[in-house]
Amino acid sequence: MLSYNLFDLGQNSVAGNGERLLSIPNIQRGLVWKPRQIELLWDSILRGFPIGTFTVMLKDAASGSGELIDGQQRLDAIQEAFKEPTKDSQSIVWIDLGFNKDWAPERKFGIRVTTKSHPWGYRLDGSTLSAEERRKAIEEAHEEPGTPKTSWNILNFGPFIQSSLPVPFCYLIKASVEKRADGNRIESLISMCDHLAEIAPEWGKRYLDSVKSLRNSDDSIKTHIEEIWKAIDTLTKYEISAIEIDGSDDLEILFERIGIGGTNITQKELAYATMKYYWDSEVLSKVNRDICQPATGPDQSESINVMPEPDFAMIIFRLFLSGKENIKDGFTVQEIRTISRDEKKKEIINRAYDQDGAAIKYAVKTVDRWLLDSDFPPVIRSEIAMYYSKLYVFLLWLANRKKEENFSLSDEYMRALAYYLYVCVKEYSPRSKEKYKAWVIEYLYRNLQSVKQDVEKTITTLLNEMISLGLCIAPDPSLSDFKALNSEVFSNQWNYTQFNNNPYYDYFSRLFSINPYSLFVLKLFQKDYYNKYYSDYDPSRRELWADTNRPWDHDHIVPQRWGDDAGDWSYVVKTLISSIGNLADIPFELNRSKGDRPDWDHYNFNVQLLIGSENEEVYKEFKKIRSEHFKDSLSDENGAKDLFSFVRSRFLKISGCFSELITPLQIGQELPKLIQPRKEFLLSLKEKLKEKLSIDFTLYYVIDEIEMPFNEEDNYGWQQEWISLGGREGTQYMPAVTIGFCPKDSGPTLYLEYGLRKKHDKTCKEIVPTPGWWKPRFYFHDLMNTPNLEERIIKFLSEDHQLD
Repeated sequence: MLSYNLFDLGQNSVAGNGERLLSIPNIQRGLVWKPRQIELLWDSILRGFPIGTFTVMLKDAASGSGELIDGQQRLDAIQEAFKEPTKDSQSIVWIDLGFNKDWAPERKFGIRVTTKSHPWGYRLDGSTLSAEERRKAIEEAHEEPGTPKTSWNILNFGPFIQSSLPVPFCYLIKASVEKRADGNRIESLISMCDHLAEIAPEWGKRYLDSVKSLRNSDDSIKTHIEEIWKAIDTLTKYEISAIEIDGSDDLEILFERIGIGGTNITQKELAYATMKYYWDSEVLSKVNRDICQPATGPDQSESINVMPEPDFAMIIFRLFLSGKENIKDGFTVQEIRTISRDEKKKEIINRAYDQDGAAIKYAVKTVDRWLLDSDFPPVIRSEIAMYYSKLYVFLLWLANRKKEENFSLSDEYMRALAYYLYVCVKEYSPRSKEKYKAWVIEYLYRNLQSVKQDVEKTITTLLNEMISLGLCIAPDPSLSDFKALNSEVFSNQWNYTQFNNNPYYDYFSRLFSINPYSLFVLKLFQKDYYNKYYSDYDPSRRELWADTNRPWDHDHIVPQRWGDDAGDWSYVVKTLISSIGNLADIPFELNRSKGDRPDWDHYNFNVQLLIGSENEEVYKEFKKIRSEHFKDSLSDENGAKDLFSFVRSRFLKISGCFSELITPLQIGQELPKLIQPRKEFLLSLKEKLKEKLSIDFTLYYVIDEIEMPFNEEDNYGWQQEWISLGGREGTQYMPAVTIGFCPKDSGPTLYLEYGLRKKHDKTCKEIVPTPGWWKPRFYFHDLMNTPNLEERIIKFLSEDHQLD
């Protein structure tokens, strides 16, 4: 069996000649270990515990050099401890010379890891620090909260919690191995820490004197340090066993099998390993890395930081291998293997990655220009790509076609389309529970396959159809007229949901309440603030998508807890506080640490970016809520009204920003083609019924199961999913004909029903003893093109029915 010396692995070179002892094959995934795993690995090593066996494909038996098939995460953890730390290090391995074993009885040595995203480190159980603790750590390091972390000196921090005297672990390794002439390792350590204090003065202020006092430390500290030296001395003889295999023909299968027992591997990581096995791994890795990871050389023009590499690779396979009917949701490992045996499909992927991925980079950069060219932060694009990947693939597909077929798509229109589709597609139908977000993209994708001219006009027509189907939300640029925002309706029982019978309630509620869509709109509104404070955010790193790792947090401008003390007005105050109009994305370390204290200093300093300029109404309302006694005033009507005015004005500013962005779509300016025959049929029927019965039947559309009357000139009414023409009313029912749209893969289809329909001002639940839209045995349905349909409907509606 092979074995490797720990020091050789730490330096990872063969006999010091610079040649790598163990290299990582391209098929391997990236680094996924968490800091606590690195800490525990080193605690095990220092205690002489075995850390498992490596699996290696040897290249040179004499030197032991080869490719590491299993053990990448352990190898990286070992090498991290040997790295000389700098202020720009992405991570640092420390050892706490004053480690208290009561903090973590299962540990013997205080190995700690800090990272660029968490320069203050983690607790010993691996959990993240609270915002208050982070804020204190930032203050001790004399860094500015909210400034890009890439500008911070990571060495100024050190682990902040459950730590006594942290020094870089590599210093102790170096002091032990490269002994001074007098053999005094403490002096060697102090010399290195003197240098550290020069490049990290804040660390020096806190710890350098304690390090120097080790010369005369008490017995307990001396005993612990001696334990550390003794453990480090054994590292020169620490051997890691390895198994030699010849798996070159089955490397992809081998990686999958080995990975099952280690740190969880996502399906996309397994799929990516399979892709790199069956296609040229060097080519795929380079192109995907260029696009997904930060460039390290002087030319960073290809560095786009879209998303993690495995996710992006799946996006590219979906882009080039989807059919004309739908966009693939993804590919399993088995499907990728099958594709690799299909020469035609395999060549499609080869061509996509040909010429250093020119086609892929063009599509990605085009979509970036569409989404970000007005100085929107990259997280906008990456959030779409990660959370609504079908939309991102659709945009890439349009970018590719635009280049190949040279048709016109303006940046403004495509930006409006992407933002609208992300925010305004409904989740599902209350009737069928069918997911709409995917269906809408598929419908656009299918219907644009052969369109090469007037593409924007075609998309607008299709969007109008989607609104008619009830799949998309109709935008309303004039939300200032929305009744819920009028001060005369405000009371201590006010709630925006009371106004759900307004045609534009869906649009209002989606933007007013706090939900994933309004939070996305908030990012659009705060784009300049994001660029100022989070310009270094790298969305290609999966761990930074976790709430505790991202640099911002959602902050209630008027603190949430203030609603608890609002007395008779607490109901409405809590509703207002929980609106997007009262929310801002501020640096994580500023929020969550302030409890029920408002951070007026930060908002005042960034007032134009987060609130508005001094000549705007929202600024005047902001001045009222930041007054010294505003919290106490929330328990009376005047204070609640001031909060209402602030939330209203800021909400209108946020929603107005979004409405302006989607204006190029010109939705609602024309009736979809499918609506016209329905309109003509119902108006003809209405006229004939009036002639025959001398009754003017009424047009209705549905909102929350209530039939809302509308007139013939109301385009919004005609575009609703279901429209009824109803006659005289009883206590529960009215004779009516209803025509609606049914979404089918081939496109929306008109569906007609007629009979005795519930009375227009009642819900289905109010109809007893048989709840439902239609009275049993008095309900019929047909297709629009059924012969003699109009005559049969007129005959039924003319009859004298029992309507109670």
